[in-house]
Amino acid sequence: MMNDSVSFDALDTMDIMDTMPGDKGEPLISVIVPVYNAGKYLEKCIGSVLGQSYEHLELILVNDGSTDGSGELCGSYAERDGRVRLIDQGHQGVSSARNTGLAAARGEYIAFVDSDDWIEAEMLAMLRFLLEDAGADMAVCACYEERADGGQSLIDVGLEENVIDGRGALERVVHGCLPFIALWNKLYRRSLFKGFAFPPGRIHEDVFAAHELAFRCRKVACLPDALYHYVRHVGSISTTTDMHYLDTVAAYCGRYRFLREQGFSEWRRITYHAFSLTYGFARKEFFAGNREEEDYLHSIDVMAGELLRERQEERKTERGSDNDSVCASSPALHKLPFEKTRLPDAMMLWKRTEAYYQERPDAELQELADDTRIIMALLPTSSPERELVMGSGLYGRVKNLVEDLSYCLSHPPASGC
Repeated sequence: MMNDSVSFDALDTMDIMDTMPGDKGEPLISVIVPVYNAGKYLEKCIGSVLGQSYEHLELILVNDGSTDGSGELCGSYAERDGRVRLIDQGHQGVSSARNTGLAAARGEYIAFVDSDDWIEAEMLAMLRFLLEDAGADMAVCACYEERADGGQSLIDVGLEENVIDGRGALERVVHGCLPFIALWNKLYRRSLFKGFAFPPGRIHEDVFAAHELAFRCRKVACLPDALYHYVRHVGSISTTTDMHYLDTVAAYCGRYRFLREQGFSEWRRITYHAFSLTYGFARKEFFAGNREEEDYLHSIDVMAGELLRERQEERKTERGSDNDSVCASSPALHKLPFEKTRLPDAMMLWKRTEAYYQERPDAELQELADDTRIIMALLPTSSPERELVMGSGLYGRVKNLVEDLSYCLSHPPASGC
């Protein structure tokens, strides 16, 4: 139950619009659009930003090495409208493009729009009004998902017309509420990004960033009106199934450790489950095709083993037990970096999982399944160790939970899985 809301008087859309002056003395809003080979959608996107009822804005188009003429199209807009600024850079990825836009932004407020999406004409005006009226650091609205078949779905989960604190926003991020995870359906105070940068070279950067940005907020103003149109199509980042899916695995690991550092123990379990599902799916579906991908996959494996070990240590502390017979049998092994002892360390973690279940037969099977899913992903497909795990009584108890990856298949990385 999310009962952290502080309600304010319901606001009629026309009342909001009637109170908003349009003169140039209003605060500048910087709208950042990363662009990479988006020619097919770009004109509608740019037109929707330049057509905002709130006119005192700058549109920062960061051309990230496009090869389809998108850069030239951006340049033509920059020549015709003084509010448009074009920044060209070599192809470095969407996170780098966002960082470039943030560094160049001059506005008091920041908004992101993806180059294949578009926004309603009143979006910036309404979010700016709500943000200032509530004294908030961030304002968020609902959105429509526009599908390739022409269908449209409203995405407003977790949204009511109210003001919540940063903890409430963080709770919604952890629970996978897309309006709070996505970067693009929001208006931010620029000060929120002080000392912050998106991870270079990574996609699904919203999963990396959402928890920290929510945590930085004192207040978040929420509006259930759908003012952003998120275009979902084959080839978009959120539907791409390649090694970049591993970026989401890394993001969940970072989120887990962030929650631990900030003392949010009640939400670490949810994030650990998301990590396990995403890692299990990624390890099952994707295979490295070159040395760079092999190195990244190896780093993710190391991350998975270390996070599992950390979780087991925390679980031991939480239950107030100093007894760890498994570790006692190999006192040095579990202190070594996971990458140095991957196979024996994975089996040690499995023994600890079994030992925990024997000690706590009433333990929730889902968390034991999360442990098991990670261990199975770490073990070579045809190894005797894998066969040993699969033949155990505990695996028989959690097999269906371990092998059910339907949540990941139905929830792309951008929506929190």
